[in-house]
Amino acid sequence: HSLQRFGYRYAWRLLETIVANDWLKPNQIRNVCDFGAGTGGPALALRDFLGLMPRQLYLLESNQTQAAFLRQIFPYG
Repeated sequence: HSLQRFGYRYAWRLLETIVANDWLKPNQIRNVCDFGAGTGGPALALRDFLGLMPRQLYLLESNQTQAAFLRQIFPYG
């Protein structure tokens, strides 16, 4: 999905910048909540970049079509 790839790349670069500037210490992140998770691109980037386990990600999406799509990508939620 092109929006998912875009969101992933954008979030990854943003996380790299945040960590490089010492604004965030990845080892201090225990849980992440994504409000309006959409296609899940940024959530996937957060999971990969921070090395999060599935139970540490909380994805909230009000659009039922998007929520169904997210359940396919993140079946543990």
